[in-house]
Amino acid sequence: MSFSRVDEATSSKPKSKSKKLSRSDAFDGGYVEMAANFFEKMEAQMGELVSRMGFEKDVSTARKQVFDALQIMEDLTFEQRLKVTSRICDNSKNLDIFFCLTDENKANMVQLIIEGCY
Repeated sequence: MSFSRVDEATSSKPKSKSKKLSRSDAFDGGYVEMAANFFEKMEAQMGELVSRMGFEKDVSTARKQVFDALQIMEDLTFEQRLKVTSRICDNSKNLDIFFCLTDENKANMVQLIIEGCY
């Protein structure tokens, strides 16, 4: 038995190392792409969460500002202040309107809300 035949047999076979590397590269490329997509989506979701948290903080501050603005209206009861604050803070449109008005017009808006006309 000759060892030269064994050497010839092993040396004549094509090496599949390059194929394995290309499969690995394809897998790595797919994994990297999948991970990149995942992180892009997570970044967008985190941005939305932060935005919502900021909005809630702004609304909370606005509620306090509305309630404080109603303090100068001495004829209002505590319950009326709560009702008016809640109604004004229902949406951003009402908040914008309220803070654009003069004190006299704010009082008129408050009266409309108490009467159920606004």
